[in-house]
Amino acid sequence: MGADPERPGSRGPPHRYAGSRPPQAVGQLSPWAYPKEPAAPVASMNPPMFQLRPPTTTRDNLAVDCGEDSVDVEVSQDLQGTGRLVQPDELTLGGCAATLADDSSQVLVFHSQLHGCNSKLIMTNDKLVYAFKLLYKPKYRRGVTIVRTVAAVIGVECHYSRLQMASISPF
Repeated sequence: MGADPERPGSRGPPHRYAGSRPPQAVGQLSPWAYPKEPAAPVASMNPPMFQLRPPTTTRDNLAVDCGEDSVDVEVSQDLQGTGRLVQPDELTLGGCAATLADDSSQVLVFHSQLHGCNSKLIMTNDKLVYAFKLLYKPKYRRGVTIVRTVAAVIGVECHYSRLQMASISPF
C-alpha cells in the first residue's frame, strides 16, 4: 500500500467516497435546489366520513331518577345484553357500591347524594349538571370461558335549571 499521490503526506490508499461524487471544493455552489412545483394540483385527501353511533347500553338496561338532592340509578345486571350477569362487585357509581342488589329482577340500585360518589358539578349559564360515572371493572370468574376484560365507563347526568333555583331563592 503506497501513499496517495493526490494527498501529500498521506500514508494509505486513496479514500473512496460513500456518495456518488466527492465533496465539493470550497467556493463552488451546491447543485442542490428546492424541488419544483408540481405541474398539476395535488388531489386533496378528504378524511372518511364518520357517523356517531348510539352507546351500546340501551335504555332498558339503565334508569336514572334525579331527585332534589340525590340520584337513584338502576342498572340491569345483564348490562351488555349478552346474558352474562354483571356481579355487584364489578359495578360502581363513581366508586360507590350498589346500595341494593335485587336478585329476583336482576337489578342493581345505586343511591347517592348529588355531591357524593365522586360526582362533578358543571355550571352553565342556565343549568347545573351533576355528572357521575358508572364504572364497570370485570373480574375473572372461575368456570367462565369468555370474559370482557376491558373496563367500561357509562356517563350518568342530572340536569337542573338554574333559573328555577333562582326564583326559589329567598335572597
